[in-house]
Amino acid sequence: MSKMISPLGFEAHTFGGGAPVVGILAGIHGNERTGMAAVARLLARLRERPPARGTVIVVPIANPTAASAGLRCAPEDDLDLNRCFPGDAAGSLSQRLAAALWAETADADWLVDVHCCRPGGMAHSLCADPDVPALRALADRLGLPETRRSAGTGGQLFIEAWRRRGQPAQIVELPDGSTPGAIDEDAAALGLAALLRLLTALGMLDE
Repeated sequence: MSKMISPLGFEAHTFGGGAPVVGILAGIHGNERTGMAAVARLLARLRERPPARGTVIVVPIANPTAASAGLRCAPEDDLDLNRCFPGDAAGSLSQRLAAALWAETADADWLVDVHCCRPGGMAHSLCADPDVPALRALADRLGLPETRRSAGTGGQLFIEAWRRRGQPAQIVELPDGSTPGAIDEDAAALGLAALLRLLTALGMLDE
């Protein structure tokens, strides 16, 4: 395992080597605690049992100042990071973060961005076009209760990664806790299971 700490404050943990390469992020919105909890648990799992083949890149908190403040957006510029991709290395903090995260995930064959939906909602994935075989394959391997078609909004990581780089990319939406800062433990466990299912289906983890 190697760990890179960006000058912008986020950590990127790399496990294994070679193909395939899977990028997994959480905390693009700093108040989405359940998504960050699911990916933190994946990180702990990979530290104990690294992938048998391929590379997994994990960014557990992509927007660290927003997460520290418990806010959706970084307080420095109040921009929605998930409207800033592919970013601007000379821009504001969120634009620089987007550029750095864009570069960090450039080599991913599969890309998953973990977010949170409303408390009590259904866990699901967002997919630009479930009829495209590569995107359907990603959704099927995640195995969440529902996959929803979403044209997305310009600047979202999963949309820009697919349109600009041809990377099969999706958002995973997990129900957040019922109060600000709370974690839905069942949803975090479901999210972890989906991520492990993806890595296992790709032959990266032992059964």
